[in-house]
Amino acid sequence: MVTSEIQDLQRGILPVVITTYETAIKDCSFLSRISFKAMIVDEAQRIKRAASKLYQCLQTYDAEMRLVVTGTPLQNNISELWMLLHFLLPEIFPMVADFARWFDPATLMDQMGRDRLAAQEAEHALITNLRNIIHPFMLRRTKAQVDFKLPPKREVIL
Repeated sequence: MVTSEIQDLQRGILPVVITTYETAIKDCSFLSRISFKAMIVDEAQRIKRAASKLYQCLQTYDAEMRLVVTGTPLQNNISELWMLLHFLLPEIFPMVADFARWFDPATLMDQMGRDRLAAQEAEHALITNLRNIIHPFMLRRTKAQVDFKLPPKREVIL
C-alpha cells in the first residue's frame, strides 16, 4: 500500500478498501489492526480450507459484518459449507463435527432403521434440514434471474 493510503486508512478516512487476496495476506498484520464496518469476500470458495493462509489471515480481521460471495457454496463436502458459515458466524457454527453430525446419513439411518423407505425418508429429511439451516444465510440467483442484458464486450488495444 502507498504510505498516504496507509495513513488515511489508520485515521479511518478511507470509506472503502478493495484489495486482492494476495495483498490481504501480505498486509495482514496491518489490516488486522483496523476495525472495518464490513468485509465482503468475493470468490469465497478460496476460504474453504482452514489451513489456507487466506482463511487464517481473514479470520484475524475485525469486521462488524461479514459477507461471502460464491457461485459454489457446496462443492465437495459438507465441511466446506460449514467453513463458510463458520467464517460468517463462528458463534452459531462453532464446530465442524457437530455440523457434520447434523447431516450424517449413517446417524440418521441408525435412528430410523435400515430399510429402504427409511433410507429415502432420511435422505429427504437431511436435504430439507440443510435447506432450512442455510436458507437465512443464502441468496441464490440463477443466470436467468440476473440476466442484465449487458452490451457486447468491446476490446480496445492501446
